[in-house]
Amino acid sequence: MRDLCKEYFKGYIMKIYITAFLIILASSPAFACIHAYTDEELAILHEAAEVKFTQYDLNKDGYIDSEEWKKSNLKSDFLEVIKVADEDNDKKLSKNEFSIIYVNNSFGMFRVVTR
Repeated sequence: MRDLCKEYFKGYIMKIYITAFLIILASSPAFACIHAYTDEELAILHEAAEVKFTQYDLNKDGYIDSEEWKKSNLKSDFLEVIKVADEDNDKKLSKNEFSIIYVNNSFGMFRVVTR
């Protein structure tokens, strides 16, 4: 009888754990940053990314490399950024790659460019 009760309540206890987890997750800061951006807001974010890119592209070659990253005093580790954003594996950030990082950072998805 005791084993039968354990099996019966095991399902309910698991549901309680899952419900508690979902409540905690929903109240976390990660969910607080979810926002449906309009096309206009996204356009503004992309324009801001272009402005920042031109500031950080010190030699004006169309890419941000590790030296330019260091000279710009950005707080994030360039190697970590490259792991996330470098689509063509050239160890540099193009304007498009930087824009993706910048906009995603604005969404609060991860912190890469923190200035």
